[in-house]
Amino acid sequence: MKSSNVSAIICTYNRANIVTRAVQSALNCCENGDEVIVVDDCSPDNTEQVLKQFGDKIKYIRMNSNSGPSAARNTGIDASQNSLIAFLDDDDEWDPENLYLRKAIMQAHPELVYTFSNFSTRYSNGKIARNCLFNWGHEITDWHKIVGDSFKFSTMADLPASLSDFDVYIGSIYRSQMNIDHVLPSTMVVRREIAKDQIYFDTSMRLQESWQYSSKLARIADVGYLDISTTWQNDYEIPRLTDASSLKRYNAQIRVLENQWGKDETFLQAHSQDYQSRIDKERLLRIREYLALGRSTEARKDIALVKSGVPVSHRLLASIPSVMLRPAMLFRMKLKGLR
Repeated sequence: MKSSNVSAIICTYNRANIVTRAVQSALNCCENGDEVIVVDDCSPDNTEQVLKQFGDKIKYIRMNSNSGPSAARNTGIDASQNSLIAFLDDDDEWDPENLYLRKAIMQAHPELVYTFSNFSTRYSNGKIARNCLFNWGHEITDWHKIVGDSFKFSTMADLPASLSDFDVYIGSIYRSQMNIDHVLPSTMVVRREIAKDQIYFDTSMRLQESWQYSSKLARIADVGYLDISTTWQNDYEIPRLTDASSLKRYNAQIRVLENQWGKDETFLQAHSQDYQSRIDKERLLRIREYLALGRSTEARKDIALVKSGVPVSHRLLASIPSVMLRPAMLFRMKLKGLR
């Protein structure tokens, strides 16, 4: 196993029309000793056929059944040969300098469990958005507060001629990850020796699995953030796992909060109020969703758990039996639609 080489893992399902773009971008980043592993999560389309064009440049693995992204990534990890593990979604792609930048930082800072970066988005209408981590549902104003100390990349390694110098931040993001997920999986490069058995994804989760993954690793050791876009996220009209219903999202997010920070006794000793405030916020969102669906029984269970206060209107609606609340909420939604 080579400590300075990367195993790039691309998991794909039913996207024969776009997966080759991701594979080629990974190959463009690779140097001697690196490898590209494509895990096909039992696609019903012609994914296997289109990937044959790459021959022995890639290692192709087909799953026996459709098992989800976590199981597919774990299969890739088991098949990997190198110390540094990188993940790339089949609808994303890397800039050619990506792996060079990661290797340089992780060689200079062997204490880091992983690095991540900013990313850009390319839309189907031709529009391009830069620095998308800043617009990923939140605004980031100070990376020093989120990560820690910074330095210019050029002070650590030779800067590629195609790039302008940029800041690299080193520190812990474990606490800030509880409030906002900062890490796009396609920008992660993980160090196997530090992650150890935590390097595997939770296969019981199909939503928010990457938030749990980046957070549990951040608990182990410091991370490095590259304040530069190394990855392209391609936006198009194809269903994604992130298109799941609001209720499913809230359920998954609450589960991550409870399992990661809610069971971390050391963290709770210092930040119990922060944790309670964060999970209360998520439960309030789920209560509103339950009420909108006419599910007052579930709403009352969450209301009993919220410690920071629940609006009176929510309590009143939750007191209505589901058999009466559901038609009332449906009527309200139809009335809003007519308006």
